[in-house]
Amino acid sequence: ACQGDPMFSSVLRKVFTERCSDSRSLPFVTTHISSDDLIAEDGDSEQKPSESIKLMMWLEIQCYFELWGITPVQRRRDHAISITHKFLLPGPPPMSTNENGYPDNGTSPMFGVRSAMPEDIVSNIEANIRDAEKPVPRTLFQELQDHLENSLCGACFASFFLSAESAKMRAFLRNTAPFLSIPFDQLFEALVQGDINAINYFHYITLYLLSDDGRRGEGISASLFIRRYLDQNIEAASALLLRDDGGTSDQTGQSKNDDAETKSQVCKSLMNAYEHLWENFLAPGGGVLDQHGHSNECQDVLKEARELLLSAVGHSSSNCEGNSGAIAVVKTEEDICRALI
Repeated sequence: ACQGDPMFSSVLRKVFTERCSDSRSLPFVTTHISSDDLIAEDGDSEQKPSESIKLMMWLEIQCYFELWGITPVQRRRDHAISITHKFLLPGPPPMSTNENGYPDNGTSPMFGVRSAMPEDIVSNIEANIRDAEKPVPRTLFQELQDHLENSLCGACFASFFLSAESAKMRAFLRNTAPFLSIPFDQLFEALVQGDINAINYFHYITLYLLSDDGRRGEGISASLFIRRYLDQNIEAASALLLRDDGGTSDQTGQSKNDDAETKSQVCKSLMNAYEHLWENFLAPGGGVLDQHGHSNECQDVLKEARELLLSAVGHSSSNCEGNSGAIAVVKTEEDICRALI
């Protein structure tokens, strides 16, 4: 029935996606699938990857798909390369030589499953990865993920619903809210626009993160502050400078006073935004982004963001007169903060 009935197969794939995307039910599915793993007699895992390895690969691809919309372009490529090196393609050669004194040809994938996957699909992925001129698409692994779903949604997953793990899962989920799969990039854009439903949903996510780990939500909070508050103040100050550059000299005294008051308010808001960004997120020893657990890349970006912010604010002082260059520097700093987050 799993293979011969298209309607049943379609329903099974839909349920599989939902159960594996819900972090509450995934552990039960994983436990059942791992208990059904068959180890090849010859020990050749590349020829016969276990169901657990295929599920792990599916989850990696799903993570790539969900994060693509909020990931910088270069990091999308890095993420895709890490997946291929983990499952399909040899990794880059290490900085060492073999016993004969020649450079190594590269490291084997951690889970070599290429021979068990359709060669045309893997070749297309490899061609996309190697073409550095073209950005990697969100659908890079779509065909491979479809193949994995067809493979996983067979007798093993169907038997899950009759297993003890399924009974445990149902008991665990009883009287809980139904699972909703909401693309994070769409949620993020709705938050920036101030959609009340998105804000309420995000409050739920934030509380969950804070209850799970007190320092996991800081990147999201900083990113939202930049997009919702700092962006608006930068645009207002930039518009004010452009208006001054193209203004006329025949203004009345009242209009000049009004303009001066407007400029003062805009610049004060901008400086307050940068003070908040520094004190709450970037400041060494006090900002929530100042953590020892960051990678070297993140530490370098954080250092550059601090230097640019201090430079820009130092030029801005108490007003915006003649500071179009400082605004440009601050705009660059804002982009770096996004990359850090």
